Amino acid sequence: MSNKNTVPATIWEALRRLLNCNKQQLAARLGVSRQTLMVWEKETARGEPISDSARLRAADLLNATLRAAGNADDLLRPRIGGNQ
Repeated sequence: MSNKNTVPATIWEALRRLLNCNKQQLAARLGVSRQTLMVWEKETARGEPISDSARLRAADLLNATLRAAGNADDLLRPRIGGNQ
């Protein structure tokens, strides 16, 4: 894992830092094999767009993580009017 004082290079690194897990654990949380995560990491590192499947799984995991933190619905729900 890289230095926590640097900006994560990829979404996968950001998720590992947020969830304080290794690559195997992140793959399990995403519901994919370690090999699938490796493919996604390599594609991302090459600057290729994130696949729809990878995007959906990352978004679902991030949303679930935020919801588990409490009061996250305030962040995930768009605001209409009010203080922004």
